[in-house]
Amino acid sequence: MRHQELTTGRATIGPLPSRDLNLAEHVCLAAVADGARHGWAIGTMLSPDAEIGRIWTLSRPLTYRAVDELVERGLLTRRGTEAGRGRDRTVLQITAA
Repeated sequence: MRHQELTTGRATIGPLPSRDLNLAEHVCLAAVADGARHGWAIGTMLSPDAEIGRIWTLSRPLTYRAVDELVERGLLTRRGTEAGRGRDRTVLQITAA
């Protein structure tokens, strides 16, 4: 679990536990577990006209924010890139954490 320290003007007040995952982060993690290989694929799964998106949608910027948080927490890792139409896409993988 990642910890942050709270620092005031005078002292550091020990490590604080990080917050639980939010719904967007849970959904993005589940999407990678279900086979989504990059952020664009996750965003497509959560778009309003997709199967999951008809029930619960997430904008692409919020999708990428959730993915970045999962990488920062060590729950996802970036493993190279794959070519797509347009920019190369960063391949995501779930970690053992």
